[in-house]
Amino acid sequence: MTGINTERRKFLRIPKESKVRYHELKCPMVKSDLKNTKSKNVGGGGILFTSKKEIDIGTILKIDITVQGWEKYRPGFLR
Repeated sequence: MTGINTERRKFLRIPKESKVRYHELKCPMVKSDLKNTKSKNVGGGGILFTSKKEIDIGTILKIDITVQGWEKYRPGFLR
């Protein structure tokens, strides 16, 4: 059947462009360069962002996301 939504995701995806910085975590720990990019969307199950280099499935990344508009909550957010 065509025209029927066959979305199988468990989490809603929100189309939100945000600043993203990431680098690969490896063992033993080695210094790696932070890469800057932007997200395409974000949801409870993950984030979709662009990358100039292919990232293999299973790669462990450290990701910093800057969500515009959240700055006002930052001072006491983690208390």
